[in-house]
Amino acid sequence: MLTRIIFALVAMLLAKSVVANQITIYGLSDGKAVVSHAGGKLKVLRPGDTLAEGIKLHSADKASAVFLIHGRKQHFTLGQNISVSSAPSQAPRLSITADSSGHFFAQGTINGGAIRFLVDTGATKVFLGASDARRLGINYLKGTIGYSSTAGGTIRVYHVSLDTVQIGDLSAAGVQAVVSEKDDTPFALLGMSFLNRMRMDRDGDQLTLTKRF
Repeated sequence: MLTRIIFALVAMLLAKSVVANQITIYGLSDGKAVVSHAGGKLKVLRPGDTLAEGIKLHSADKASAVFLIHGRKQHFTLGQNISVSSAPSQAPRLSITADSSGHFFAQGTINGGAIRFLVDTGATKVFLGASDARRLGINYLKGTIGYSSTAGGTIRVYHVSLDTVQIGDLSAAGVQAVVSEKDDTPFALLGMSFLNRMRMDRDGDQLTLTKRF
């Protein structure tokens, strides 16, 4: 065993270059593995020990070592070099369940302040009432004035840009919104100025939003 470790150390010192993010096995015994990661210092690992983020020793014997690498098992033998790829990043996502009327509501924030949203793919922009805008510190009166037709008639609205909009782990900055001068809106509409940055997948009463950019 000692001879094998010395031989491996000499081989390491003579190497001209080291592959980044590479695992190399320098010694093995029952329940132990002597390894290095990305050309770093030798480490003696026991089952359950972590070598680097996402890399953990699962088991070891005199013939091989088994590592859990980003949740997947990989077998190594003495002197073997294996380049480890980084774990694929997963885009933030959120699943919403429809209510009894088939509508998708979600708690979220605008500029850090809490608000209840109705997911509305028919709304071009995020839409909220003046009272919510005031509560959230949005100076909508400095926005661009416009008019919108509703079931109750034509109302004056203000076009503004929101610093941040977030539901769950999904967030977006610089989101265009419309503030109604009427105060009696029971919730905000999460319109396409936010939703067009997401992929939307519906399966029955489940709506899953996945961030695209």
